[in-house]
Amino acid sequence: MLFIGYFYCRGGRVRSNAIDSGSITLGLQGFKSLPLHLRDIMKNKKKKKTNLIKAIIFDVDNTLIDFMKMKQKAVRSGVAAMVAAGLPMKQLEAECEVWRLYERYGYEYQTVFQKMLKKRMGKVDYSILAPGVIAYRRKKEGFLISYPGVYETLDILKKRGYKLGVLSDAPRIQVWLRLAAMNLHKMFDVVVTFDDTGKRKLRSLIPFKKAIEKLKVPPEKIVMIGDSIERDIRGANSLGMKTVLAKYGDDGSFCRLRKKADFEITNFAEIIDAINYFESAADADE
Repeated sequence: MLFIGYFYCRGGRVRSNAIDSGSITLGLQGFKSLPLHLRDIMKNKKKKKTNLIKAIIFDVDNTLIDFMKMKQKAVRSGVAAMVAAGLPMKQLEAECEVWRLYERYGYEYQTVFQKMLKKRMGKVDYSILAPGVIAYRRKKEGFLISYPGVYETLDILKKRGYKLGVLSDAPRIQVWLRLAAMNLHKMFDVVVTFDDTGKRKLRSLIPFKKAIEKLKVPPEKIVMIGDSIERDIRGANSLGMKTVLAKYGDDGSFCRLRKKADFEITNFAEIIDAINYFESAADADE
């Protein structure tokens, strides 16, 4: 309202019934007489900014949390406890066997130690298993922390009005435990897990479609952020989403596959740059 006298003296006119709302109407001559920076302000006030992007979906493991670091530390601790309890295997031999089983059955396989004991000893010896499970869980809990800048970046995105979602292949309870451990359990509008679809992102588009359905946002207005070309980027691209590869947690698939993401980041805070890029590209198209 400090500009009203200036506008009036330079040939502009102010609607008397609009003064309280801060709305200013200028005559053509008055508008042309304004300095360029004030013209831009007036134009921008008339043009309401609308975001092209309405929602952002995040993978959890190796995107929000350094899952592989946590897993490696927990496996090493669990195996060491079992070896100390009488497991007839060397530490490195047992660790390698555990990782082979994870590769075969998936990283969320909950009975990997039992499987290894049966294979090696023909039975599950609980006097060996129990110390391993306890050591594994204790170490895991100590490493359930988010990457630097995760909470602050998510907070910025929420304040900008974006809907935030999670899409994970992990079981529902595991996803929520990880989010709660990182104090992120109240950050997301939608959480879709393996239990919601019975399908995994690598082999099905159903998890992506479920997330789209729950967000109630068209796919072209959604950004998918994940660490794997195969599990996160390929499916999202095929449905028309914008995609961001979290190279800081990438599994190396970007080296093997020709398919690329629309944007790549090397730390979590760069997600802001990615969103700004997609929004500015939309403005340029207009």
